[in-house]
Amino acid sequence: ISQLTTLDTHAGPASGVTVVRFSAQTARLNDIAKGVNAPGGAALLGLLGSLNGWSTVARMQLVGERFVTDGWTTHSGAAFWTDSIGAAPVSKEIVAFVPDDAAGVLVTQLAPAQLRDQLLSLMGGNSASLTEVETKHGFSLEKDLIGSLAGPAAVYVMPITGIGLPNVTLVLDLTDAVAFQRGVRGLVAVLSEQGQKVKESKYRDAPMWTLAMGEEAAALPFLSVSPTIFIIGKRALVTLTSLRAKKEVKRALGEEAANPHPLTKLAVPPPDDAAVVGYMDWAVFIDSLYLAAKGGLALAGGALGGNVPFDINALGAALPESATTFTRFFKPTLLWSKSVDGRTLFRYESSFGPETWLG
Repeated sequence: ISQLTTLDTHAGPASGVTVVRFSAQTARLNDIAKGVNAPGGAALLGLLGSLNGWSTVARMQLVGERFVTDGWTTHSGAAFWTDSIGAAPVSKEIVAFVPDDAAGVLVTQLAPAQLRDQLLSLMGGNSASLTEVETKHGFSLEKDLIGSLAGPAAVYVMPITGIGLPNVTLVLDLTDAVAFQRGVRGLVAVLSEQGQKVKESKYRDAPMWTLAMGEEAAALPFLSVSPTIFIIGKRALVTLTSLRAKKEVKRALGEEAANPHPLTKLAVPPPDDAAVVGYMDWAVFIDSLYLAAKGGLALAGGALGGNVPFDINALGAALPESATTFTRFFKPTLLWSKSVDGRTLFRYESSFGPETWLG
């Protein structure tokens, strides 16, 4: 109860109808999980063990037509990967770089030192082996790659425009593009030693590296990807396809129209000191998915002909022109968090209520 009172102090008094209030401590949940004798019990125990020392307090309200969840989290255990994000208020410059038609956006500020520690932890702390590889290929993971990160970072997902995976782009601001390029070349050399095929090229003078996928990926063309990293100015970008990478280069050089993303024009924007900001326009994304699926249905109708027990073309004609019939009530989801008194205070605004969390 005292923790819930503390939440009201930081987040302010409830302004709508309170749907639920809850407090959870992973140390206690860990004790409960030990008694779970069911499939997945071991995995649950492992997850809770890694989160040992975490506590969360939150409340969900219905404010008008929006479900608003306020809460805070804190942890007193060992260093965790979340320590490497939300290190400072988000950069307005990198928010402005996000394309206006991106359906989903996540912007944060990285802490390079903590990120380095987590990467070394994932590698099992085998620094001797890492040093040997770095010396052989003339680069430094710590100095060239992690040390070149300025902190601002963003990832965004575009609406689906055809049958296949959505375009996702990661953007990283750099302090030293030359050192970062040296680090990427070193990693490419390591991958080549391991049998991976990486093509180095230039597009509009932007150095670019594209990873060629194997025969298994080629067998599924609708899921084909060609992960590409390139450097343009003081930014490094990673895309799922080389085609998207070239489009991003043109946009960065001002060869394509650039308009502000809706995230920058919200009536009630995130606070200026927010360290993580997320935005997802589910209506736009679902509508693009619906149109792609409808197009795929039409293609399937032509390919299969009368080999199915129903008329695919008639089914496609009977469907609504767009998904707005289903999504017209969905307003964009907004998430932000910031550090307050050693805790991470967060807010989550969505058209989806507690049934989504339970699901």
